[in-house]
Amino acid sequence: MRRTAILILVGICCLFYNAEVVFAENSAVFRIVSIVPPPVQGGKKIIFVVRITNTGTESWVSGEYSLFIKIYDGNKNYLTETDKIRQFKDADPGEVLTANVDFDIPVDYSGTYHYLVGIEFEKETLFSHYFILKILPFVAVPEVKKWTGNVQMGYQDDQAVEPTTSLNLRVVNLLPHGNYLKFSTA
Repeated sequence: MRRTAILILVGICCLFYNAEVVFAENSAVFRIVSIVPPPVQGGKKIIFVVRITNTGTESWVSGEYSLFIKIYDGNKNYLTETDKIRQFKDADPGEVLTANVDFDIPVDYSGTYHYLVGIEFEKETLFSHYFILKILPFVAVPEVKKWTGNVQMGYQDDQAVEPTTSLNLRVVNLLPHGNYLKFSTA
């Protein structure tokens, strides 16, 4: 009922004002397909897989539009954005464009964030609604120490002297308490 009333109102306005109902040249519907790899963690790379439907009246011409992601904090305050990725595929009205946009998450990001998907044309930019992005805290990988040193071996085989072998090992770093080195021979 309400929809009919709006259509009738638009029709009446067109009759009296000789106006036309104009559809936007560029409009879009944004859908997020997935975020790879889940779960998202600070310090890692995230890949946003987005689907954008061209709901406008004009085709999106290859090379003339770019996609990007804007990142916001939990209160929807702008933080940063990804690089703009130029798209090289035509998208006719009604066609769905699927694209990947990657982002290196800073190590200090943790908690609930928001993001918008943007598509930029020469004269305008369209944005999606806010999507939620949950980020797990950064977990530092323990540093693996590399031990260096040198080995000297000597062998003496003389009939006058008994055969002997000596092994000297000098380790550059001192071992912390409770750690040890293991050697094996074949």
